[in-house]
Amino acid sequence: MNKKILIVFVTLFSLISLIFIINFFDHNSKINVEEYLSQNFNDQIGIQKAIDQAEEQHIPIVYFPKGKYIVNSPILVGSKITLQFDEGAVIYRNFSGGGSNNATIRNKNQRANGNSDITIEGGTIRAANKWATGKHLAFWGVRNLTVDNVKFRETYGDWTTIFRKTKDVRLNKIDINTKTGQLYTDGIHFVGGSDINITNSKVISGDDAIAFTIENKHDGAIKNVNVSNCRLITKRASVIKMMTTIHSKGTISNIKFENISGIGGMLGAGQAIFLDDRSNSQRIRDISLNDVKINAANGAGYGAQINGVLNISIKDLEVSNSEGTGLVLQNSKNVKLKTTTIIKPRSTNSNGLSIENTKNISIQDVTIDSPKLYGIYINNKLGNVKNVKVSRLLVKGINNANIAVYEQNGLEEHNKVSKFSYD
Repeated sequence: MNKKILIVFVTLFSLISLIFIINFFDHNSKINVEEYLSQNFNDQIGIQKAIDQAEEQHIPIVYFPKGKYIVNSPILVGSKITLQFDEGAVIYRNFSGGGSNNATIRNKNQRANGNSDITIEGGTIRAANKWATGKHLAFWGVRNLTVDNVKFRETYGDWTTIFRKTKDVRLNKIDINTKTGQLYTDGIHFVGGSDINITNSKVISGDDAIAFTIENKHDGAIKNVNVSNCRLITKRASVIKMMTTIHSKGTISNIKFENISGIGGMLGAGQAIFLDDRSNSQRIRDISLNDVKINAANGAGYGAQINGVLNISIKDLEVSNSEGTGLVLQNSKNVKLKTTTIIKPRSTNSNGLSIENTKNISIQDVTIDSPKLYGIYINNKLGNVKNVKVSRLLVKGINNANIAVYEQNGLEEHNKVSKFSYD
């Protein structure tokens, strides 16, 4: 064998060996669900077999090629698994059921510290028809969770997603359109959890677009949340909601929203921004709203209601066309309001900003455009408003006073005031 033939032989052998090695490792790092599907009318059976085998053999990725997958029961995901969907892969929910156990996709062990290291990426999850009610995604007690570049369409009768007591969560490029104005059809909803990042996402929901709630004594605290670069639209509720109830004990803390635009209450309902500690014990605390712009032209409530919050910083907020007062501060403490614009509240009795039972308020570089009553209204009949500092206030398009203070002995009006102090 001459030297040239030997070189060619060695080269071909090397290429064949390389192809074999690549195919071997690719096969052992990824399972294709198509290989597990049968001709029946429930693709969940084959999908579940693929996921279970991947877990047993420690294969990290379950791949869904382009196509239509009809599931008649939930897809259950364990630990250390990635569900990787082709852009053209669509999961059709073809069953009805309430609660987290009946979500289209959920983690297997729904309890505290139940599963870990789960990723959902790509594809679309949707209801097959309006009778296929229920959640699309439910993760409970999951540590290290990523949901990336996933579309959700058609949600009926329940929240689109629920994340309960999850930790280290990344939601990126989430695209939700519930396609309905039904109550309860929230977009993204957290009940307990920590270290959460929501970025570059769009939500069009029937009910709340993004919600963080603690509603009973078993719900854990929610802390360390960053939401940025999102477009949020709700048809009948709030763009941003945080709520604790009198039946719960946990706190919602260290929550930051930045670069958010949205539309609140398209069907004539809801506060566009709603932060409400219903126990009035200031269990919502250390909140930041920065560069948030909300149009509430068709809503029926306030533009933003802040009730029972301790330590809140609001900067570059714009609330326009609310039915009621643009921004309401109640039962709160340590409020910083800066470079904020409130534009044209609609109802006859609406103010730009109302303050009640709130202490330590700094208002700086705020513009209020065309309120129907007053620019700022301080209701201090009970003597619980203390230490209000206003500087560089601009109120325009108004015939009444810039600032009005209501005390036990009556109403005191301050006309054409840009600087004001109330102790």
